[in-house]
Amino acid sequence: MDLVRVWGILSVDIKRIGDMVREDEEIYIYRFVVAYEYKYKQILKVVEKNRERPDFSVRINQTGELIGVEVTGIFQNDDEAKIMWGKHKNWNEFTGDNEELINELQRIINKKIKKVLEYNFDGRIFLVIFLGSLVFNEWSDASYLHKYLNIPLNKFERIYLLVKEKTTKKPELYPLYMS
Repeated sequence: MDLVRVWGILSVDIKRIGDMVREDEEIYIYRFVVAYEYKYKQILKVVEKNRERPDFSVRINQTGELIGVEVTGIFQNDDEAKIMWGKHKNWNEFTGDNEELINELQRIINKKIKKVLEYNFDGRIFLVIFLGSLVFNEWSDASYLHKYLNIPLNKFERIYLLVKEKTTKKPELYPLYMS
């Protein structure tokens, strides 16, 4: 069994997941579950995975409510993504570019806002974006990036950046949008 540590908190079996995108999404959903439980004191259970529109559904144990969760990750560029996932073998340093990251984040948000219009899901839908940057990946970075984003009214009830808590490195949710 191939196990991956999710920020040192959960282990998930990812061997059976077909491609890299699905692998990433499964890691992100479990990081989201941990961060949501910590922030809202509500236990979530992933009840549907590897689906589309949205990617996952989770159930709040306390209420039974089913929530759709669309997940994705963001890196400032392809080189950074390759470094973070161990696909870039020869690198010594990496310089962060917050403008490039802001532009990519805005592009992803706009794309997902258009995509959610096609969903046929009864219930609330959240968008969770893993902030996977080598340089910008904490709450203070999310707060800075947020100032430069334009998020219009949309079908997502909430849009979160999934970041690392500064000292413990545990997953943490930074709210970008709440309807």
